Amino acid sequence: MKGHIRERSHGHWAIVIDVSDSQGGKRKQRWHSFKGTKRQAQIECARLIAELQNGTAVEPSRMTVADFFERWIEHMRGQVSPRSHERYAEIARKNLAPVRWQLLARNPADAVKPPKVERKQMNVLDTDAAVAMIEAARESPLFVPILLGIRCGLRRGEVVALRDLERGQISVVASAEQTEQGVREKEPKNGKGRTIVLSATEVEELRTHRARQAEGLLALGVRLTDDHHVVTRADGQPLQPRSLTHAFVKFVRQHGFQIRLHDLRHSHATHMLASGVHPKIAQERLGHSSVGITLDLYSHVLPGMQAEAVSKVDAALRAALDRKRKC
Repeated sequence: MKGHIRERSHGHWAIVIDVSDSQGGKRKQRWHSFKGTKRQAQIECARLIAELQNGTAVEPSRMTVADFFERWIEHMRGQVSPRSHERYAEIARKNLAPVRWQLLARNPADAVKPPKVERKQMNVLDTDAAVAMIEAARESPLFVPILLGIRCGLRRGEVVALRDLERGQISVVASAEQTEQGVREKEPKNGKGRTIVLSATEVEELRTHRARQAEGLLALGVRLTDDHHVVTRADGQPLQPRSLTHAFVKFVRQHGFQIRLHDLRHSHATHMLASGVHPKIAQERLGHSSVGITLDLYSHVLPGMQAEAVSKVDAALRAALDRKRKC
């Protein structure tokens, strides 16, 4: 592969590279414009030849970055959920498309080792604060969503999509997702449903809620059926996930709590692990795809558990030693 330069005008050069057609074997020329000194043009010529020989050269294109991202957005439509697709499109069009670019054959960031991600400390409710929040919400429409978050660990979308209330347990088989076209139900985050066993207190609270819900709908001329969600609007229509978040933000400000809606789920996980519940049970209850995720997310609880475990093992060994000495 050879190349040479031709001066078009003072400081402007044409770089001409002879390449062979991979299909027919015929030779053709690739022309590149360059501005600079003769020595710089020679160096650029050598660089282009090296790229062609190494297979890293990119054919010139008039495609804009905006056009490229529109193609990418359309490609991703069937790869992710509608809500994720909307978010990707928003970021690409608002933040990436206006950027000036140069098409590269490979991503230079692939050779860079990413920095360690520092996870922000979770804000969770201790047991006293959890009880205080539940009681503060008792007479409000947020009572059941808060109860399901703190005592069952449900995600926002799972709370909104919940329908099944069986004896002594709830079945989490769907999650509500809000898109520009409206609210749709999809599989839970880990791709499969789960069953959450309820305590006697939770069964009673949810039974009372369902009875009040039936009374309220009957006053509007609507009969409560199994198709109605557990948490709905006053008229029985499905509640939007965003509406639940907005109502919760207003509630915590009114009552002086400093916590997000999703942190109720974190609080439930922390309460379980701190109470000695096996991480595998916590994983199944929370709906994580693996116990490793549970342990990684809630590692802040483990030091206290480890100290308690050591104390229990020590007590057992001391008791065994005392029995042996008495023999």
